[in-house]
Amino acid sequence: MKLTAGTWNPDEPFVYFLAAPLSFIETAAPHHASCLIAVNELMRDDWRDHLDRLIDSGAKILVDSGAFSIAASHARKHEIPLEEAFKMPLESLDGFPELMSRYKEVIDYCQDDVWGTVEVDLGGEKQKRRTRTLFEDKGGHPIPVFHPVGDSSAYLDELLNTYDRICVGNLVSASRYARKRILQTILERRRGTPCRWIHLLGMTPSEVLCAFPFESCDSSAWLNTVRWSGYIEKSCLRSVGPLPKNFQYQLGDRESWNLGVQMGAIGASFLERNLRQYRKAVPYV
Repeated sequence: MKLTAGTWNPDEPFVYFLAAPLSFIETAAPHHASCLIAVNELMRDDWRDHLDRLIDSGAKILVDSGAFSIAASHARKHEIPLEEAFKMPLESLDGFPELMSRYKEVIDYCQDDVWGTVEVDLGGEKQKRRTRTLFEDKGGHPIPVFHPVGDSSAYLDELLNTYDRICVGNLVSASRYARKRILQTILERRRGTPCRWIHLLGMTPSEVLCAFPFESCDSSAWLNTVRWSGYIEKSCLRSVGPLPKNFQYQLGDRESWNLGVQMGAIGASFLERNLRQYRKAVPYV
């Protein structure tokens, strides 16, 4: 079995990672220290300083390759489906060389100090194998990604039987019905394999994860506090609706923005705690 690098513990309870730009993460970290930072957010000269501060504070950091961002940007610019952009030759994607260069730097700098690093999941199955092997040959140990839309079931079996943990991508665009079928299929194929951990990329904790016991997920939905819909409260992991207008971020007010981000982080912490308590009370068989 191939081991992925990082500070993760396969016996730790469920983890919800906050996905967001650095400024949001640094504001939220005192209230919820688990975060996903994409490499496209680290294309700045002082990126090491920001990572060092978060690592020193005890934050649990999942570094994402930024593949989704660059594929989505290319798809919008050239008006093609996102799935098509994910399968394109790497050199054809706008901005890929710069992103890949920074990704290599981040891997070399901190892969053993962060919770984990997600592979560059672009180019389809064959290209992902080649890219991952290049990093592994040079001491990198990223977490491989399975795409339910595009990758074969044989590729999923290969990852589950080869690596100690994997990620599942492309869940954002799936319908609720399709997502449930995908999650159930992955759990069934996982049985009897050595894979210890599966992370769901871009999925917000909800009552669905009570039935499908994956180990972690991430999303940016916690930022609704300072985006279009305001803070949406949940009970037993199910949305019950937005709070009144006086709980929402006031445009142009920095203090209001800070409070909104902090409130979102606190809400995310409760989501994580609720799911952990449920898993403890109702073990999955």
